[in-house]
Parts: sequence; structure tokens; C-alpha cells
Amino acid sequence: MVDTMHQYLGLLISTLSLYSTCSQSYTPDGYIGCFRDFQYRILDGDRRISNTNSGDECIRFCRSNGYRYAGTEFRNECYCGYQIQLKIPTKACTFTCAGNKNEICGGDWSISVYDIKRTYTVILLHAFRWFIEIYQ
Repeated sequence: MVDTMHQYLGLLISTLSLYSTCSQSYTPDGYIGCFRDFQYRILDGDRRISNTNSGDECIRFCRSNGYRYAGTEFRNECYCGYQIQLKIPTKACTFTCAGNKNEICGGDWSISVYDIKRTYTVILLHAFRWFIEIYQ
């Protein structure tokens, strides 16, 4: 039973590694989707404009201010919020980030949204993977 579990876990880890290796662009942990934004903003907390904007930079900014969600829009905009006011999925997030040309930072009235709490889950998954690799 334990050997079977290790085999399945190894397969899962290999699949995740293959997926991340095959991706052409960079997507920060916690990404939940691209949503349509409006003048009243779906993330209505703090915001800032930065020439080095990226998903990771925006997540750090919003996390340091105690928010649950971070969002990047129009290359250089970062928005934070405790909740997403309105979720209308869109495929219009096509602008590269001002601070990372390999990453998408929303679009014209489209926002790439990250759940900051989910980034901790991914960190734990990476730690668990490291633990398994050492003790195999």
C-alpha cells in the first residue's frame, strides 16, 4: 500500500514538473483567472502603478497590506482586494507585464487575479515534494 502511494505520488510530481517545464510563459502561484474589470474595479482596495509590475510584485504588495486577492491589469497596474466584487471570466488578458515580458498582466479592462492564500498551498506542495525526493 505504501509503495503504491509512493508510485502515485511520484507520478503526480513528475506530471507537475513536466507541466511547469512545458509552459512557455511564467504564471505566478495562486493564479485563479482572467476577469473583466470595470470603472468601479472588481478589486477595490489599494492600488498602484509600477514600471516593474508583475504578478509576484503585485502579490507581495497586496499581501504586505493584508489583502486576500491581487490583480494585474494593463501591464503596469496592481489592484488589491479582500474579495472579488464581480467574476466575469474573459480571455482578454493578453498584455505582458512591465516588469516581466514572459508574464501576462491583464489587458484593456481585463485583470489577471491571484488568490494570495493559494500561494501558500503551492509553497507547501513544493516543500512536500522536496521532502519526498530526499527520503525516496
